[in-house]
This record gives sequence, structure tokens and C-alpha cells, in this order.
Amino acid sequence: MSSIYVVDPLWTGVKHVGFDSAFLVVLKGCFPGDTIHFFAESSHLNDVRKIIGEENNDIILNSIYLPFQNKKFKIPLLYGVSLIQSVFAMVRYSKKGLLVFSGMNPFVLLALHLLNIFLGRKFLVVAHGELSFLNKRVSDRLNLHYRMEAAAFRAAWRRSVASRGIYFIVLGEFIYRSLLAYVTENSKTDKIIVMEHPYVFRDLALIDQERTSRKLNLAIVGLATRSKNADKIVGLWTLLKAKSLTGLVNLSIIGKVSDFKQDLTDTDIKHYSHGAFIEQDAYDRLIDEQDYILFFYPNDSYMLTASGAFLDCLLHRKPIIAIRNDFFGYYMDKVGEFGYLADDVKGMAEFILELVLNHNKSEMIERRIEQQHAINRLRSYFSPEQVARSLSMELKKIANFPEI
Repeated sequence: MSSIYVVDPLWTGVKHVGFDSAFLVVLKGCFPGDTIHFFAESSHLNDVRKIIGEENNDIILNSIYLPFQNKKFKIPLLYGVSLIQSVFAMVRYSKKGLLVFSGMNPFVLLALHLLNIFLGRKFLVVAHGELSFLNKRVSDRLNLHYRMEAAAFRAAWRRSVASRGIYFIVLGEFIYRSLLAYVTENSKTDKIIVMEHPYVFRDLALIDQERTSRKLNLAIVGLATRSKNADKIVGLWTLLKAKSLTGLVNLSIIGKVSDFKQDLTDTDIKHYSHGAFIEQDAYDRLIDEQDYILFFYPNDSYMLTASGAFLDCLLHRKPIIAIRNDFFGYYMDKVGEFGYLADDVKGMAEFILELVLNHNKSEMIERRIEQQHAINRLRSYFSPEQVARSLSMELKKIANFPEI
């Protein structure tokens, strides 16, 4: 096989740049010497170029049109143009080489499945957060727009997995195990390829700044929503205040606060975004200032989707303080302790009290060193080089791809 075609018909701007960049590096490792053609919206393409660099001659970046500036009509325009771009890519490239969609809107996926009944083409789709739509208990909490997307995805998934032609890449063994609960007897599990979420652990050109405060800095990172239990940071602040710790601990939210901004009014919890996503440089700098990253995820929230915020923690080598769930437990079983897991918010407050009182004691220092070793093992686990080794083997298992 001489050409691999990767199309992102969904994301514009900085969204999912981290994944697309890492995925291209993974495919380059899977197919050394072959040419990879990547198609994406122009500003998204420019951000990918910053991460993978200009020296990747085997990766050719191609701009496609997706609506980005017109916010009023962006969603219906995006879906319509995304469908056109996806159909064009399927018709033009699926017979020329390996075609992979690195993301896809559920409505477009359903349309491609119906079209593919007649065309019989073969291609792969990377499944991201839309897999969580399979859990109706989660999707029923969403607004009407996302409930419609959820219904479209469930219909597309049920039919696509049972059909010929469409293969899915899911981002991790943990997600695959959770996914099996939603696979019917008619489904073909050999069409589901498991790949850990790759991440380019780039060098961070951050300016070292002297700490002006000896406080313990703790933060939530990424999009903060009630569905992720991020509003529980208010309860944590209340518990820390009761323990007279608010003068010794800084709590922050580094990301967009979606639906509980009013709850922060009577606290001193810092939040840096005013209705928009934070610029990447500012986001990196603020994470770098933290001692630990906080996670309040409910147990069912990351059963079917990877956590970009967690990977951002690994980039900055930050240990976590989190409510215990299967997602974190799975990775701690693999690599060891990379932070602290508590049973509830009260338990998190107790951990924080222990950190404040014993921060400089030898036992606590040794524990932090062990956490850094576990973080290094996780960084290796998610590195594009390691992911490429396992994905290459998975691709070879796909029937009727004799060229691979």
C-alpha cells in the first residue's frame, strides 16, 4: 500500500488538534515510507502542523472547506458540508488506499452507512466521545440537539457494526471492554480495532517563574460541566474552608465553566475562561503552575470515551487527586499510583489536609517520586511510537486488506 488517506470532516480550529497530530504520527509509524494525506479545515491544519513539525515529508497536509466563522449557522452548515466532504472522500479515496476518518458526526455516519449499502466501500472511523451516546442514561441528561445526535449515533452504530465495509477504532482496551455491553449478537467485533489514545508529549517552552506563594495549587482542567461532576469543586472548597485550609490552598478551574458558573460566586475559586476556550499557551502555563489536578468524574462518565484532560496532566507530569472510579483504577493497576484516589469529596479534602501538613516529610516526597515514575510509564504507554506498534498489528488482522 502506497497511500493512506486521513480525513477529519468535523473539527475546526484547535478542537481535537492533539488527537489528529498524534494519530498522524502513529500512522507514519505503522506505514514507514508510505505517503499519508491528511485533509482538514485550514486553521485546524495549521495547528496540527505546529505539533508534528515541517520535517514530516511523508505527511501531506491538505486544506478542505468547513464552516468556521459563521457562528449563527455553523452547526447546520457544518453538518451539511461535513456530509459532502465525507461522501467525496469515500468515493474518491476508499479504492485508492486506506481511508480513515479521524472523527465523524453521528448524522454523517448514519448517512455514509446508508450510502455504503450500495457502494460497498471499505474505510475506518475513529470513535471518540460519541460512544458515550450508547449509554441512554448519560445521553438522556443532554439537551435536545445532543439527544438527537445520540439517537442518530445509536442507529448508525447498530447498523454499521453489523454490516460490511465500515471498521471502527476505539481508543483503549478499557473502553473496548465497556463497549462490549452494547454489542449485539449481529455485531462483528472483529471490525472493532483497539488503539490506546495517542498523545504527542511535546517539549513545553514555558518560562520558569518563581513561586510567589507557598500555597498548594489544585485545579480542574478542561471543559467543566455538571455531567463531569466538576461542580463538586464548590463542595470541596466548603470542606477546606471548614478545615481552615483555604488560606493554604488555591483552587482553580482551567477551562470553560459550562453550566455552574453562578455556584462559584461566593467562593474564591479562580476560573480563567469567560464563555470561551482558553488559548493553548495560557492553558499550558496555568496547568504548569499546579501541584495536583482534580477529577470528580462519576464512574460512568469515561467508560466509553477517553479523557483529554487526563492526557494533558501527563504532558505536564502532574499527579491527580480524584474520586475513585474504574477509569483511573484501570490505569493505576497497569502502571502504579500516579496520584490519590478517594471515595468521595470528603476523602479528597482529607488527602489535601495530609498533603498540607506533611508536604516536606520524607515519606510524602518518596510517594511523589513514585508517582512521577508511574506518570513516565503512562507517557510511554500513550506515546505514538508505542501505539503504532499495537495498531499495526491490529490493522493486519482486518480481512481483505492483503496489502498491509
